[in-house]
Amino acid sequence: MNTYITTNDQFISVITKVKNSIFWLTSLLFIIIMSSAIAAKTVIACVGNSLTERNPKGGDNYVTQLAQMLGSEYEVINSGASGCTMSKKTSYPYWKEEKFKEIFKIKPDIVTIMLGTNDAKSGNWKRGKDCFQKDAQAMVDSILTISPKPLLFLVLPPPVATGKYSMNENAILEQIPMLLAVAKKSEVNVI
Repeated sequence: MNTYITTNDQFISVITKVKNSIFWLTSLLFIIIMSSAIAAKTVIACVGNSLTERNPKGGDNYVTQLAQMLGSEYEVINSGASGCTMSKKTSYPYWKEEKFKEIFKIKPDIVTIMLGTNDAKSGNWKRGKDCFQKDAQAMVDSILTISPKPLLFLVLPPPVATGKYSMNENAILEQIPMLLAVAKKSEVNVI
C-alpha cells in the first residue's frame, strides 16, 4: 500500500524522520569505524637472525620483551630466522626465508631489521662483504614498497667476540658505516 504525503506538515514529518534516520545511521557507522580504528593494533615486524628469533642464553628474547613493554595496543611479530644474513652471497641469506615474504603479506606499521651478526662470520664476510651495503639497501628499499609505507628502523648489529662462532668484530665495525649510509640514503631510523 502506498502512502501519499498530502499536507505540508506530513512532508516535514517525513523529512524529519529521514533526517533523524540518516543522522543515527551516520552516527552508528562513525562509531563502528572509530571503534575498529581504536581497536586496531599497531603491528611491528622484527626482522633478524637468532638474536631476534630466540634468546641464546634462555629467557625471553627482545621481541617478547618489546611486546610486554608496549602492551595490548601493539602486535609484535617475531620475523627472526636463526643463522640468516643480510648479504645474498652467503650460505643462508634472509632473502630466501619464508618470513621475509610474510612481511609483505602482513603489511606491518613498523619494521625493525637487525641483520649482520652472521655476516660477520669469516666465511660469510669473505663472500658477502662487497655486496653487504648493496643488499642492505635493497632490503630497505624492498620493505619500503609495502603500502602503506612502514616506519623502518635499521638496528646496528651488536658487538661480537672475535673467534666465537668464527665471527670477527672487525666485520661488525665495517658494517656499521655501511648501515648508517643506507639509513641516511633511505631516510630511515637507526637503533
